[in-house]
Amino acid sequence: MNVLNLRAIPIAISKLDYSLNKKQKEFIMKQNYQEGKNVKVSKSNYIFNNKIFKNIKNLFDKKVDQYLKEVLQIKNEVYVTQSWTTINDNTVHHSHSHKGAFLSIVFYPESKGKNTIYFELNKSSIQEAFDFSYNPIQYNIYNSETWHLPTNEKDLFIFPGWIRHHSVNEGSKIMVGANYFLKGNLGEKNRKDFLYLK
Repeated sequence: MNVLNLRAIPIAISKLDYSLNKKQKEFIMKQNYQEGKNVKVSKSNYIFNNKIFKNIKNLFDKKVDQYLKEVLQIKNEVYVTQSWTTINDNTVHHSHSHKGAFLSIVFYPESKGKNTIYFELNKSSIQEAFDFSYNPIQYNIYNSETWHLPTNEKDLFIFPGWIRHHSVNEGSKIMVGANYFLKGNLGEKNRKDFLYLK
């Protein structure tokens, strides 16, 4: 039978053929980090302001543009609002969403061991109207409340900023991330839904 995935959540996964150079790696390792018990998150939310990350930002921008045009198929423009890095070493990064972000992008230039990202929904697709506990034959995009994926070296993920996620790391990894928000015209000028974002 043909199936239409009417309420899809587009999580794009690709390999980015890029390795950190010496200056970038040193910058990341020397960052001031908010050290919780589980993960180190850079105190700086604007690492792309440093010119040594210009090439990574350009690669991110190209991937996000491809995601907008080829996956979402919308003409809207976006821009980077925050950029940061994390260091994970046998850690669990708590469940969270990226508030205020239209899209988020995360890249793992280094990842060793078994590291996993989990995307979380409050309810599976089939629980939205009838919130029962079902008995799956096999977990799929309709009956799953979470979906987990390995975060291997050079993996890049783009996803809506609102979706909750967490990671479990049975190894070590470095992550470079950024949030994007909309700019320019949203909607049509002759309609009541028109919005212009500077």
